[in-house]
Amino acid sequence: MIGVDGNRIFETYMDDVSNADIYIVGYTKSGVTFFTNAYDKSLEVSDEWTEIDCSTEAPSAIGLIWEVKQTGISANNDMGLRKNGSTDDRHSDVDRYNCFGAVIGCDASQICEGWIDWTGVD
Repeated sequence: MIGVDGNRIFETYMDDVSNADIYIVGYTKSGVTFFTNAYDKSLEVSDEWTEIDCSTEAPSAIGLIWEVKQTGISANNDMGLRKNGSTDDRHSDVDRYNCFGAVIGCDASQICEGWIDWTGVD
């Protein structure tokens, strides 16, 4: 998910346009906030679901928009995000994407949970 300017325009960059397509699959109206610079919420613990407190950055949020990056190389590059208190145990291989976005619900205290194989995925 990305923000647009006042004219509802966004920009993209691709090395080779013959190998990628861009689709719009939905939109939001008022009430969504995009930060100019991302907040680092990297996890320090691997192989367990860890609470991520976003109450300072998103004090009234009901959902959170994430950018996940692979910052190192390992055989294990799985990560997961879920709403706080959920028992979902879904992981995705970051190595496939290098970087991707996610939209995850949070609880009333703006907390969600994250899981990583190792600290090079975050």
